[in-house]
Amino acid sequence: MSLTEGDALAQNLLILAYEKPLTVSALSKAIGVASAYVEPVINKLVDGELMKRMGDGKIYTDFIIYHASDYVKYIHEAEAFTEKHSGAYIEPLQAAIQELKATSFYSKRLERFLMLQIAASGLYESMESVREKPQIFPDRPNGGRWIAFATIYSPNYTIPRDRSGKENYMLAAANLKRYNFETSLDPAVSKKHQGYGFPLHQELEDNMLKLFYLIKKKIDPETVDLDARMIKGIPLLEECGFITTENGIPVLTHRQEKLFFEICRKAQKVFGDNVREPLAQYCKTHRKEIPPHLKSVPEQKRTMPYEPNGMMFAYEAIRQGVQPRNLGYPCPETVAVFDEPAISLRTKKHSVNGKTIPQIEDLA
Repeated sequence: MSLTEGDALAQNLLILAYEKPLTVSALSKAIGVASAYVEPVINKLVDGELMKRMGDGKIYTDFIIYHASDYVKYIHEAEAFTEKHSGAYIEPLQAAIQELKATSFYSKRLERFLMLQIAASGLYESMESVREKPQIFPDRPNGGRWIAFATIYSPNYTIPRDRSGKENYMLAAANLKRYNFETSLDPAVSKKHQGYGFPLHQELEDNMLKLFYLIKKKIDPETVDLDARMIKGIPLLEECGFITTENGIPVLTHRQEKLFFEICRKAQKVFGDNVREPLAQYCKTHRKEIPPHLKSVPEQKRTMPYEPNGMMFAYEAIRQGVQPRNLGYPCPETVAVFDEPAISLRTKKHSVNGKTIPQIEDLA
């Protein structure tokens, strides 16, 4: 649980103490709340290592804070960089696609995942290699290892479409027991993990994987101990493209998984090597200014909002015809891994007591 989640007082104290260190009384006056209420919150933030207390008693926020405008400040320059160096990505991507097509488990959806994997991981690895120092995640007193950063958004903030570049470059990964990207290429991305009734994402992922396994084994989900919310959510899974009448999500064996990521890693390395020096030069001139007293911010966090995005390279590949933008069916960028031969998943309809319900069959 975040130290600041749902705590407007803590959030505003962090914002106020960012530009320069302030005393408790100064913070109390600025925020309009008595010191007796402010001090315990400050102590919590200091103990949680989100704030630091100086020798003179002043306190400051000990992490970088962005503004929403930072993420679009240099977006056109990042797009121009991507276009100029698109070959650094597309050439190894095309080689990887040909290698994937030669396998027994190739599918267009797996090719889409490969395109994203190479873009995201290749760019990340290259970015890390151009730094003078590695990004070190320190052990924290309450458990875990992390580096904090935050973004200030105004109320009712929406992405300014006229300043967001040629595309919405959403790219995130949520990998628990299956490989999964969340991207702006998927029209169902905003709802593909919503509406199932699971409060925790991991709980949803666990139940989805169980369901996929039952499909593979041709076991009726209603005959085993599968969460009823998952059974009820089968139509939504179908709508979002997780289980479909054709072109189901790729399901690999562990051997196939290893081979697939070997193909990816080979292309990622070539992409990273190709783009490393141009990236280093780009990052030198695209760094966020931070207050002079702030010493703990790694270089990675100073360039993060200004860097070219992996999705920029993916969209460039699409524009150059490497892959179609629309595959013709819902395509959550998801890969599942089991210990048996790869299959596709599809649904069929059948009637029970006169009522039509979705069922599932294995296309192995």
